[in-house]
Amino acid sequence: MASSIIAGVNVEDISRHLNCCLCRRLIRSPKLLPCLHSFCQLCVQGLAEKLAPNEYLACPLCKTDAKISKEEVENLPINFFLDNMLDIALINSSDREPVPCSNCDSGTAAATSRCVDCGEFLCANCYNVHKRIRQTKEHKILTISELLASKTGDDLHRPAFCRIHHNEQLKYYCETCNEAVCRDCVLIEHRQHKYDYIKDSKKIQKQKGIVENLFEQCAANIPVLDKSINDIQGISDTLRGRLSAVKAEIREATLKQIKVLKEKERKLLMEAERIHNAKSTILRRQKDRLEEDFTRFKTGCDFSEQVLKYANEVELLSLKTHITDRLTELNETELDCRPHENAELKYEMNSKEAETVVAQSLGSLKTSGAHLVLEDIEISPPSTNGNMSDSSEDLTQAREAPLSVEFRDSSGVLLPPEIIHQADGQSFTAYHPFFNGIFAFSVFVRGQAVEGFPLDINIGDIRPRVRSAKKAIAGSGSKFGRLGDPQGVAVSDEGNVIVSDSRNHRLQVFDMDGNFRFLFGSLGSRDGHFQFPSGVAVSDEGNIVVADTMNNRIQIFTKDGKFVKKFGKGSMEGERLYQPYGVALDAQGRIFVVDRGNARVIVFNQEGQIILTFGGLGDGKGQFNCPSGVAVNSKGHMIITDFGNDRVQVFGSKGQFLFKFGKSGRGDGELNWPTGVTTDADDHIIVSDSYNHRIQIFNEDGSFLTRFGSDGNKRGQFKRPEGVAVTKQGNIVVADWGNDRIQVF
Repeated sequence: MASSIIAGVNVEDISRHLNCCLCRRLIRSPKLLPCLHSFCQLCVQGLAEKLAPNEYLACPLCKTDAKISKEEVENLPINFFLDNMLDIALINSSDREPVPCSNCDSGTAAATSRCVDCGEFLCANCYNVHKRIRQTKEHKILTISELLASKTGDDLHRPAFCRIHHNEQLKYYCETCNEAVCRDCVLIEHRQHKYDYIKDSKKIQKQKGIVENLFEQCAANIPVLDKSINDIQGISDTLRGRLSAVKAEIREATLKQIKVLKEKERKLLMEAERIHNAKSTILRRQKDRLEEDFTRFKTGCDFSEQVLKYANEVELLSLKTHITDRLTELNETELDCRPHENAELKYEMNSKEAETVVAQSLGSLKTSGAHLVLEDIEISPPSTNGNMSDSSEDLTQAREAPLSVEFRDSSGVLLPPEIIHQADGQSFTAYHPFFNGIFAFSVFVRGQAVEGFPLDINIGDIRPRVRSAKKAIAGSGSKFGRLGDPQGVAVSDEGNVIVSDSRNHRLQVFDMDGNFRFLFGSLGSRDGHFQFPSGVAVSDEGNIVVADTMNNRIQIFTKDGKFVKKFGKGSMEGERLYQPYGVALDAQGRIFVVDRGNARVIVFNQEGQIILTFGGLGDGKGQFNCPSGVAVNSKGHMIITDFGNDRVQVFGSKGQFLFKFGKSGRGDGELNWPTGVTTDADDHIIVSDSYNHRIQIFNEDGSFLTRFGSDGNKRGQFKRPEGVAVTKQGNIVVADWGNDRIQVF
């Protein structure tokens, strides 16, 4: 394989700049925008064709306004630097894919050499012709092997030709005009000007020093921006954790004095939500702005760094003005890195006050920072009986006023509405509580609560929602399509159900109708073999990630079951997996692994490198006793089933403990050796309550929502359920371990 360093140029370092982000192909005739992003000439022209007459071109990546009209697109400079880097990349990959001859009309012949003077790749025939023609027979020609072994960049850089005298190379620097010129330019257009050979000009070196200084100033802001983004993300995660903790404190105090404190509780919960939403909005907006700044600074610095490293004098000169303008613009940017908000959100309560003043002593929320404050909206209240006035004027106002309703449970959680459309064109809204209790019904006009609301409604005789078992897949056995101790389950975007068939040491794939499709793996420790596989997850690309438990490793396969890679047996003690169990992936492709034997959770990147680890043996906050399952919700929070401690723990994106829920027992919300876990589109937490032989569903904050299943082998019953997954349609897929089957609800 060819070296990744050619003539001092790190090919891997520049390769990420060589693909056009619009057509996803190798960039051709690259046009340089003022923001230093480059795109294929045809792609830029395609963007220009869509511009309105008075509209200006904006960079499709960083959204920077290029201040270039449709007619001016043709004047964008060609990025000669990238053109040369493309040649270097082609030479580097010549052992895998031949370099096409650029001199042949067909362009299909493989090049064996390259003319240094012309910059053309030559096949054997073109080489012979090149050596016969009088104008080119004295040119310097090097073979591909000689180019790969070259220690200087001079042989690899294409010659730059004058835009006026097309056959003349740019060899001189006109100090008067501050540009590269050719021999004819010196004799004609620039004959009275002061000039020098480009390679001998000291002023070019001074200009390179100016660019280097600007680059260093700009690059210094990148770690500052990166740190600020991480700090704000940490504040957001902590704020979210504090929200859950404050809600729990408010609910605990309220339940003791529910009749007296109901109204106060509702106001506090809504205020907590409002403060959290307001703070989160400020943090999100600032983070978005900083990420945009980060992208602009990173792009400018990356490009400038590559030019400073690898560009020759002509290329530097052709790019200097654009780079200087861009870096100067970036360095003049006022960065607002100090977080505009903090994570302070506290609940204070004075429990010693007498019952007569309980409504005032329930407590209040404490916070600081510039969180958003909504202006009060004054409206005319309705009559005291809660009905609208009968006058036509009042009725008209009522019809025109924006009306909204809310239905909340005793924990302050909103119930989702169901809109029912009737045949006569009318519609109404229905709510379906999942459990017994007191519910608050509120009506708002223009966002203002209507007098007389909320109404407390006591709802009883509500049984936990029962999901029907739509299908049972497979059954006990070792033949194709039969299962033995199914542990993990996942659902692909195509709707396939992937099952870790643990006792049979293999993975099996079924469609959603239960039809067997294929299997892969067998008992062993070689690549693609398993010993009691457990957790399984599917990436956005369709790759299958498997926890190969007794082989102490993670294996990754294509969606067709072809082995891709493995990791987990690190060279150092702290890097080695010991009986990995649950696995999950997030939107960025990071792999979350429950390292059960080490009582911890490890987060890997897509290359299998450790980027985060947390946990330890115990029963305290953030400690585990045989952790089993892992899931990641839409906010990036990690949800871990703590099997031996009969609980579920929730952590922020950096591994910081947020809250826990569940305790030993058989009642609603109580757990008995929980195993698998997943989340649905609404971030509900779905848990396999293994030794209670049921599935329990919790709200995002850990409050109980509903349950289904019981001990048995009939459809809809379980024997120690394990893995659990959710389809795009909201169906729940459960690995029914003790019954050797998969059930879909």
